[in-house]
Amino acid sequence: MAFPQTALPIRVELNLAGVWTDITHDVYARDQIRITGGRADEGTKVDATG
Repeated sequence: MAFPQTALPIRVELNLAGVWTDITHDVYARDQIRITGGRADEGTKVDATG
């Protein structure tokens, strides 16, 4: 398996009252998940993500 050519498996958990609960089978994942944040291209200002 070579990332990013092969997608990694998705695992979704919630921290409910201090206990991590796996809800992966209850999540509808149609599109690719992208997590971004921080500074782009050595910028001086951190951009908000959403």
